[in-house]
Amino acid sequence: MPLAPEWQHPFVNVFKICDVDTMKEFETKGDVTEHMDKIIGKKVFKIRGAIPAGNYLRVPRNKHQTLGLTGRILYVQLKVTPIKVFVMHIEAVTEDQNVHRVSISNMYSANAPKRKSNGVQLAFPHASHRWCVLAVDMRAALRGLTSSPFASIKSIQMCSWLTVRTMFTSDYKFNLENLPSDMALSHALDSGVFEMAWLPKEPADAPTLDFMPPPKRISGRRRTTESVKATPAAAKSASSAKGSTPAHIRGSARGTSATGATTSAHGGARSGSAAPDDRNNDEYSGYLSSDNEKGTPPPPSPPSPVRTPLSPISAAEAIRRTTAANLAAMTAASTVVGAAAVPQRPGDPDVAAGFPRRTPAIAKPSCAAGTPPHRPVIAAATLGVDAAMQSPPLVPDPALSLVRMNAYSGEFVRCLVWIPGGDEVAFTAASVVVIMRISDVPPAAAGATALAAEAQRLQQEPGRQRYLMGHTAFVCALAASSNGELLASAQEGKEAVVRLWDVATCACLAILNAHASGLSCVDISPDVRAVAAVGLDVHARQTIALWNISEMRNPHRKIELVSRHATEYNIKVLRFSAYQEDHLLTAGRDSIRIYRLKAGQLRGTSIRLVPQNKRVTSHVGGVSAALGPNIFTDIAFEAGVGVYGVDAFKVYVSSASGAVFQVDYTTRNLDCIYQLHSAAINCLLVADGLAITGGDDRLLRAWPLDFKDFLLEAEHEGAVTGLALSPDALRVAIGTENGALGCLHIPDHSYVTLLRSHSGAVNAVAVDPNRDHFCTVSTDGTLRIWHLLTYQQLYEFDAPGEAVTCVAYHPLPSNHELAAGFANGRVRIFDVSTTTLIQEQQQHRAAVAELAFTPAGDRLFSGGMDGALVMYDVPRLYAPTQYLSAGVRNMKVCVAVSPDGAYFASLLRDPYRGVTSLLVFHGKSLEPFMRIETDAESYVKLAFSSDSKELWALASCRRLDRYELADGNLVQQIFEVSSLDVTTMAMDPLDRYVLTAGNDGILRMWAAIPIVSLQPCSLPPHQAFVGHPSAVLGAAFHRGHLITVGDADCVCVWRVTADALQQQQQAARAAAALRLAALPLALQPPEDAPPAATAALNDPHNVLSRAAPWTSLGPVAEAVDHQLTTRAAALGGIPLPPGTILIPAPAAQLECPDSVTAPAAAAFNAAAAALASARISSPPTGSGRGPQLSPRPTQQPMPSSGGVESPRPRSPAPAAAVDGRSLLTAKALQQHTQALSSSPRSGRPLESPRSLAVLQHRPGTSTSSPTRATLPPPQLPQPPPKCSWLLGYTPTGYNNVSWRPETGVFAYVVQDMVVLEHLATRHQRYLRGHTQPLACLATSYDGTQLAAAPLAPELYEVEPSSGTSALAVPCTTAPFADVVVWDISSGRERWRLRYHTQAVQALSFSPDGRWLLSLGREPERSVVLWDVVGGLLVAAGRTEQLPTAAEWLWGGDHPVFASVGPEGLLLWTLQDSFLEQRSVPLSDQDVPVPCTALAVDSAGALLVAEAPAPGKSPRFATDPPPAIPIWHVEVAGAVAGGSVTMAQVARMPGDAAVTAMAAGIDFALVATAQGHVVRFRRATLSGTWTEDTAVQLDGRVLSLSAEPQMADAVVATATSTIWFVGMQDASSVPIVCGQPAPVLALLPAPHDPHVMASTSLDGLLRVWHLGPEDAEPIIELRSSSACTTAAFVMRIPDSSSTLRQDMEEEEEEASRAPERVLPQPDPQPMLLGGYQDGSLRLFALAPAVELQWALARHPAPLVAVVPHPYKSLALTASSDGSLAVTDLKSTRLISYVTTFTALGPSSPSGNSPSRRRGAAVSAPPSARPGTGPLQAVAVSPGAGASVAAAAWQDRLVVFPSPWDDPSCLPISFYDCQPVALRGSSERIRPSPDVPALLAFVGTATKLITFSSPLLPGAVLVFDYRLGVVVRKVTIPQVIRSLALSSDGAALVLGSTDRTVFLVNLASGNFESLTGHTGPVVAVSFTATGNQAVTAAGNVLMVWDAGEVLRKLVPLPEPPPRKTLFDF
Repeated sequence: MPLAPEWQHPFVNVFKICDVDTMKEFETKGDVTEHMDKIIGKKVFKIRGAIPAGNYLRVPRNKHQTLGLTGRILYVQLKVTPIKVFVMHIEAVTEDQNVHRVSISNMYSANAPKRKSNGVQLAFPHASHRWCVLAVDMRAALRGLTSSPFASIKSIQMCSWLTVRTMFTSDYKFNLENLPSDMALSHALDSGVFEMAWLPKEPADAPTLDFMPPPKRISGRRRTTESVKATPAAAKSASSAKGSTPAHIRGSARGTSATGATTSAHGGARSGSAAPDDRNNDEYSGYLSSDNEKGTPPPPSPPSPVRTPLSPISAAEAIRRTTAANLAAMTAASTVVGAAAVPQRPGDPDVAAGFPRRTPAIAKPSCAAGTPPHRPVIAAATLGVDAAMQSPPLVPDPALSLVRMNAYSGEFVRCLVWIPGGDEVAFTAASVVVIMRISDVPPAAAGATALAAEAQRLQQEPGRQRYLMGHTAFVCALAASSNGELLASAQEGKEAVVRLWDVATCACLAILNAHASGLSCVDISPDVRAVAAVGLDVHARQTIALWNISEMRNPHRKIELVSRHATEYNIKVLRFSAYQEDHLLTAGRDSIRIYRLKAGQLRGTSIRLVPQNKRVTSHVGGVSAALGPNIFTDIAFEAGVGVYGVDAFKVYVSSASGAVFQVDYTTRNLDCIYQLHSAAINCLLVADGLAITGGDDRLLRAWPLDFKDFLLEAEHEGAVTGLALSPDALRVAIGTENGALGCLHIPDHSYVTLLRSHSGAVNAVAVDPNRDHFCTVSTDGTLRIWHLLTYQQLYEFDAPGEAVTCVAYHPLPSNHELAAGFANGRVRIFDVSTTTLIQEQQQHRAAVAELAFTPAGDRLFSGGMDGALVMYDVPRLYAPTQYLSAGVRNMKVCVAVSPDGAYFASLLRDPYRGVTSLLVFHGKSLEPFMRIETDAESYVKLAFSSDSKELWALASCRRLDRYELADGNLVQQIFEVSSLDVTTMAMDPLDRYVLTAGNDGILRMWAAIPIVSLQPCSLPPHQAFVGHPSAVLGAAFHRGHLITVGDADCVCVWRVTADALQQQQQAARAAAALRLAALPLALQPPEDAPPAATAALNDPHNVLSRAAPWTSLGPVAEAVDHQLTTRAAALGGIPLPPGTILIPAPAAQLECPDSVTAPAAAAFNAAAAALASARISSPPTGSGRGPQLSPRPTQQPMPSSGGVESPRPRSPAPAAAVDGRSLLTAKALQQHTQALSSSPRSGRPLESPRSLAVLQHRPGTSTSSPTRATLPPPQLPQPPPKCSWLLGYTPTGYNNVSWRPETGVFAYVVQDMVVLEHLATRHQRYLRGHTQPLACLATSYDGTQLAAAPLAPELYEVEPSSGTSALAVPCTTAPFADVVVWDISSGRERWRLRYHTQAVQALSFSPDGRWLLSLGREPERSVVLWDVVGGLLVAAGRTEQLPTAAEWLWGGDHPVFASVGPEGLLLWTLQDSFLEQRSVPLSDQDVPVPCTALAVDSAGALLVAEAPAPGKSPRFATDPPPAIPIWHVEVAGAVAGGSVTMAQVARMPGDAAVTAMAAGIDFALVATAQGHVVRFRRATLSGTWTEDTAVQLDGRVLSLSAEPQMADAVVATATSTIWFVGMQDASSVPIVCGQPAPVLALLPAPHDPHVMASTSLDGLLRVWHLGPEDAEPIIELRSSSACTTAAFVMRIPDSSSTLRQDMEEEEEEASRAPERVLPQPDPQPMLLGGYQDGSLRLFALAPAVELQWALARHPAPLVAVVPHPYKSLALTASSDGSLAVTDLKSTRLISYVTTFTALGPSSPSGNSPSRRRGAAVSAPPSARPGTGPLQAVAVSPGAGASVAAAAWQDRLVVFPSPWDDPSCLPISFYDCQPVALRGSSERIRPSPDVPALLAFVGTATKLITFSSPLLPGAVLVFDYRLGVVVRKVTIPQVIRSLALSSDGAALVLGSTDRTVFLVNLASGNFESLTGHTGPVVAVSFTATGNQAVTAAGNVLMVWDAGEVLRKLVPLPEPPPRKTLFDF
């Protein structure tokens, strides 16, 4: 059954009514896919396939169904491929119920429609690759086929090959210019980029919609109440379909206005005269489609309620008929409409129900019958009609001045030019041409007046804009004259005009009109005699028009149109020839032509587009441009501008294929084609041997003219659409498609962002009440935060694919938060400082219209287009608390909150009576306060006055109402405040002005006159301002400025003149006070001096003035700006250089002369404060993030002054140091805080409340860098290591160890890794995805998933990648603590969950594995629930204090979990979209009891441990502390709505804080901070628990995991140890042992290749077993001092004298009888350790571990301990250069060597060498120690160990070992010099953390390996016998540690950049091994050399060195070939 015709007005979206989202009513067959089109940015369907009948999309699905669409015209939005065939079939039903088919295809003949028996075939015209709107007139298509007229469309079938977006049917005729919003292909692209085709032809009798939109290009909001001009027949049918029920005229009841707005005068009522009755109203609202809600014009029926504007004649007649009595009566009748004004019908509810009866706005009048009630006089007037009776003009005049326009029409490719002869660029912003200064200018000429100099400074200030206004449509092309005096601009659309402007005065000199429409390009001849433009004539033919402008400035001559030439050649670009007069070049599709003007005619010749030598070059790959059709885009000349009389020059033409065509201008031949880009080249510049190209691939490239390779490449955020070259060819202005404009300095590659703009309609603006910031939101899905004074973008929040409709700032300074409303009904809250999403709510079914915070910041109100008002509780994480309906749907709900928070106002509409009321509520109690019934149908904006005593309301009928809240009376009305629909209103914070604006783009400023001063029938003082390029959608006042936004991507900033004058006055007074305070005492006027004496001091021409030439400030008699002069005085007499920006800063020390008295000092401080508050709002040219240059840096970002940084600015950045003085600039653009540099003058400081900081702005550079100040240099996260096994455990937090005995999963944290270990085989796997140490982890119950989170925010965003590689990029918004979920079996990342901004306290999986819970740390304290199946954030909550642990009760669809912390036990349940929190008391007290741990058993019962009571103490000192109770809690009943059952089941000692628990049915485990693990057993059925067994561990328990019976558990302690605890036998075995402190050194055991010793910073000397099965420490030796070095000692046991005598006797017997072999005892290992306090300790390791002796040997830390190979001697060395030889048996000092000490002979304290047998040895004259402390000592291998070596950072000395000879005369030495930095003369400064290293090479005692911090990355092989370096091994990183294998063939190196290098010393080949997270401070080979052990921090890694080194062995060289002579 066909739909009712009323439903289909004005149009019907076919895909929408067929449910395109679910595809229920679609039939698809074959290759039909859904895509997002990149051009129009919308969802489309691609239908592909070779056979159209087998690949199609059909609606409706069922062939027996019918669409029933009665619209005459079918609009299809499609894109076809010219080389592919497509077919479309439309089945139409005629009135005789017959079905006919209309087929459309590109394979039909285009001659005439072909009619068949059952249908007609129409040929699709001119198929192209562009999007097309195909309009099919069904009535005309069926004409001739059947005599029965068209009735409806039954079905539509689209067959391959094509792409379709959607289809519409309508009775109205549209074109590309006036398509409704929903029918527009794209709001961001010009309609000229699309095509429209009519079949069979465009109908002439179809009705059209008469729109008068503002001059704009983007389809924006239009008036929803515009009248529709249709044919009389159509209007009649619409009226009859609606019915003839009479309408109720409410004009008489509501009264008339002050202008006689009666029905007879206006032809209707004031509020929209005739409205249908209630039944018709409901019926009418029922069939309005959703398309009408989005700004589409209404159907012809019912009639429009818009009033017809008064004509001047009728308005004058109305004024003449109006008398004083009439005015009084009308003003009394047009007051607030109440119960007396509208008669109440029987059955209507009491309008005052629920509201206070005292409200006079609705109370019944108390006067006698027939007497009108008393009301105050109303000032009611109409704009334009009552102009003769308006008040005096508004002062100051003008009240506003436009200072900034942030908009750039980057979608046009010829809208950016550089004005020759200056530093200004001109660009287009919608219909406005902006001229902007981009650098400094020289000072004013000598002799110029102060006024002229000031005017020049203000006019030519960097960043200052000038505006050329007058166009009525978007400006699509610009051209500048060669002398820089003229500017030509062309506008698009049907009003195709070219305007000529005077650049100096911004005046329009001429308007040229020779085209009907379609202007595309314009140019001015080099000799400035002619202007040419290309457009369309009335026949849609491209036409070249040429004007003679040589006599343009002659008032007696007119501009002559020289020629108008119509051409069949396509033209995209036109340029005057730079080589010949009166010649033009044009280029377009497959056409390059040269025209010559001769005898008033243009004659042209074409360039042959095939090169003679077929020369085609390619630099980017792909298909060459010469193979297909070419669309040319730009023209450039080689020789510059204005060069004539040349013989041969080249012309370069760019194309859409990315190629540049080189044309010989003389021969008119094509020389060559250069393929330079992979996408279209939009713009081309050639100058001084350099070509610059910019294209759709977002790249800007600079080429030499041979185009061999580009010299420079810069990548931008969008396609490059505009280029303009400076006159000196050193700078290029760059414009991009997304609205960014910047300047690139070619020599040093520095980039400055001039401005940024939105790429969609800007819907709203909000100002930050605590900062100089404001935020704009747009349909492009972005929220952008700008700085009010610099106009630069600070932050950007992206919501791709969504439209942001409104925004509001949180009013409190501590909450830097932002609320944003979206078109899909969502409300999101953002934290601006951290750029994070706090909360998201969706309570509206339509777009959110308005948002408002209360002044206290505790509530947020949102009003939607669905007629709903929602209130949110801000402290409860913006939870929705109340909902209020406006009475009807599809009504915008306005919200306003009074400044004092006493009231908030909204709307309510009675759907039965058709009355709209203003509702006023109490702000705190939310109780109703007042209800005001009005005669307006709806309202656009509500606002309170600053004193909260008045309410202003802007009605949709273009009326401004003013109510006073004391009695609710209407005191003022202003009618017709806009010529089109009104859209916004803004209140001045000081109640001086009210601003209204609308779709006409005009701002009207109304004076807010006090009520007592209102005059009847007179308009208030007002002013109107043009300048906004399109409809104004939002406005806001802020700190002396007005910000307006609109639907042409434009953000305008206006300066309020009154505030600027006030600031200038304050600055002048402050300057006078400063001059007075700085005068010498003798020159200061007395306190009772007249004002004239003080005024004389402010006169710069007075000799007593501070600004006089002879004063101490210097010659400033001609000072222009006294503010700058006095500021220079305040800054210590330093004159301010040009371009200096003065920014208010926090309190600092200002200095003044010593002679200033106390009163003068006070005046000085006051003046400084006043100066700080007087802002200088001149805009600097700040920098934003520009494009990226190639090659790009890999380690550190390029500075803002020297390179171009990455695109998309997200956050503000610090400024650089100024003139060598460092400024505190961490948040320079955010908070305007700068530190004042110290002044060179002497004097006492004076405290100032606000001081001044000077920030020097240099031309072409940026005042701030867009990188974050808190981010360190980039650090890539390491991939998982490939080591054999790893030793370590990092106790970073609780719950970082997990054991699932059911699945065998055992995981723990090691720094930023998760180690998965199999307990049986000890096989390890590693997961790594963070750059910060991990805090916690959790595994799912089924053992398939693992989640981990870091201990600190990630400084870099880590993107998941395949394999072992990982990518890290700097976080552009804010650091996050990402929760990463891995798949355990594959080791791949499943999800990266981002919400937490600080750190994560705990993680927990639900029992079913569906949910993941994460707890945030301070100060976030968030509780977040994730859906790990879909990787989505489900809900988030927040606690008042930090929760410590959480456990799940159950999952499923209604998950429940519990958490404990200082707030006690909290029970959490998931509701619709939020977490509901419930506190569970553990005792009878209502106060929550703090808890520390909890566990859940398998039955869902909780075991909760309380925290130790801090305030409770034992009564007596001998009494134990109060016990800690443990509770058993049953919460299943509470979740179901019942109560909680709990019982105290156990107690723990009062000093034992419970840190972890595990619960089972019969047993429970409790762990404490003292290391106790106690198992409790359920004793009786009553539920009491008794202690069963207990185990004592070595430290605080951090994590506890147990099997269900609580028999075995895995426990982690704070001592870096993980224990396997058996509770049945109270046993404990360490399974993972970490190093508590950082490792300092590693040393292999010579007796066992599987043993290694390590020293650490905490004094722990450990002996490790390295086997993977038992990788654990064997021995631990502790000391109070850090152990810095150690060595193994192997000796025969000889501790007793008897044993020594027996051995001596046996030796004598052996000498007598040599044939006898004595039994040798096994050598016993011992360990000799050296410590930081200079002491030595010898430990025996077998047969028992014991300390043999300890002694203090050196006064400085030991750096080396070397035992003798076979003697009981040891050589020790300390950092002061002293060496000592000690007898290990007797501890006797053999010798003490001071040869290498800087102080000469010395002795250790307390042990003088003279008291011992050893003697101190002085340094020989030839010996010289190196610089700094001694860092390494080594002794040669072999039996004698005869040679030793010592190393400093710059010196290596080789000397005899001091075993027997303590002289230590140097044998050889090597001095190294620091290398120079690359590209600089500076030398490398060694780091104190990088020591010098050395080692002897194997048994070859003549070779030594040496590494110095002065030679980073180099290892020298030094032959000390020859004294030369024989080999140098180089690695790409700084060396931190070094070790050689025992055979000397291999070298292992540790670097400062976390990498281990294994080096083959013979070949120099090396292999890098990554995996450590810090500098590798210690490395070593095992005794066999098969394994290498490395240490970084407290983690040891063991590597298979043998396998790696085998790969590094070089192949043997082939034997030399034998020659004939060899034979």
